[in-house]
Amino acid sequence: MTSGALAGLAVSGAATAIYALHCDEDAPLFFILWCGLGMGLVTAAGAMAGRRLLRW
Repeated sequence: MTSGALAGLAVSGAATAIYALHCDEDAPLFFILWCGLGMGLVTAAGAMAGRRLLRW
């Protein structure tokens, strides 16, 4: 569960960083709300999927 959550957090963090480099939007509330929500969803999905897919 933890490995999947960390993988989801790493992927969503990288995607958010790439998006932030190419986006004209610079309002802090935009990044906190929408990017934070997206990162939370991807992290939760990674935690749920990691439980099944990362079993050794």
